[in-house]
Amino acid sequence: GVSRFAAPDPAQQWAPVAARLHDWQAQAQGALATLATLADNAGLPPPTLHLLDTDPEDGLLQQARYHDLIVLSQSAPHAAAPGVIRDLPATLLLHSGRPLLLAPWQA
Repeated sequence: GVSRFAAPDPAQQWAPVAARLHDWQAQAQGALATLATLADNAGLPPPTLHLLDTDPEDGLLQQARYHDLIVLSQSAPHAAAPGVIRDLPATLLLHSGRPLLLAPWQA
């Protein structure tokens, strides 16, 4: 077997990741507060703001049911980022129960 002392404590390894995640969440909360202030200063009704603790695709799927229409644009075929779900429009259309307007990537 492998000694438990051969590798560092997993809790210590993940501490920097947890700290960075906390920083990102604080930054996102600050951005949401700024947006609310800007809307208030412009005399607009307060926006509904949510900080989702999930990946963007799941967040879109969770929030889509609360809206009348989903508007997306296609990604450029040659500029696909790693980890991006290529069938996101189809997934949203099939699982959200809402209509979807998909703008071409060249628009």
